[in-house]
Amino acid sequence: MAMTSYDKNYDFHEETLSDVLQLVTNNTTRTLVHNELVYLGGFFGEVCEIDGILAGETGYINITAERTVRCSQVADVALMAGHFTIGNTLFFIPQVNANEGYLVDQNAVGAPAIAIGIVTSAAADDSWVAFRPFVQSTDLALVRDANGALTGATTAIATLNAAVGVSGSVLKMIKDNGQTATFTPTGDIASTTVGGAIGEVGLDVATLKAHTPNVVELVVGADATGLGLTFANATTGLAVGDRIIDLWLVCSASNGAGTLKLSHGAAGADISAALVCATINVLTRGALIVGGVITADGLTIIANGAADRGKMYLTYIKA
Repeated sequence: MAMTSYDKNYDFHEETLSDVLQLVTNNTTRTLVHNELVYLGGFFGEVCEIDGILAGETGYINITAERTVRCSQVADVALMAGHFTIGNTLFFIPQVNANEGYLVDQNAVGAPAIAIGIVTSAAADDSWVAFRPFVQSTDLALVRDANGALTGATTAIATLNAAVGVSGSVLKMIKDNGQTATFTPTGDIASTTVGGAIGEVGLDVATLKAHTPNVVELVVGADATGLGLTFANATTGLAVGDRIIDLWLVCSASNGAGTLKLSHGAAGADISAALVCATINVLTRGALIVGGVITADGLTIIANGAADRGKMYLTYIKA
């Protein structure tokens, strides 16, 4: 009795065997041959029918993942992004009426690609590839959709991480919506938006600055008799409108009957009466302050004697 021999279409070779058969319908206008890789009804596998599956007819394909498959049903070089690489995802472009589907190394070839497994080995010229199929518990569309979702997620993450000027980036969203973001206020904050709360804090800070005393040191280290020594606002850090509320003098040298007096600059009016500067290191406090609001002319300290020296400490509140 003569035996009928059959060729291995597409050089199909299964290195391990554990069939899981799925009944599918051939939706093409040609016969799907034995061992041809197909994607039908949401399932990927090779045709198990020895005589193939006629157009419009049903038949079984093997969808098991518990195996390693080697096959030469691969894409032309022009459709490859590079080469089949061990460990990379393998894709399948489904069959059409005119020809079979094919395995490819990328998911951007101008046709819907299905992620079907992981490459385990391949020919140097990509003439064949071996792979371990993905598990198909219900529908390969789940694997395909998951792959698409991962691609979409990668794009979305890149957008989120983009610069502040890129629409959809985290930085731009914070910039555009940060001030109107709502929260539950606590403490003395009444506003329910970030911008409103910052505004309240800004007012509080301004109030604190207006009522927080500051101290500046004016050093008389030279002869201050006559017109005295002038201290410009740019030197002292004082500004027009700042108000002096207290002053102290520490004497460092004296002619024996020394005094130092604080006045407005440019021969302006006195701010304090003359403070005694007769004994070294003795601290004297100004007993009276008149018109202590800083003008554009700055300040002047006038000494009674040419040898009078000291440090005057002014306590003031910012305008």
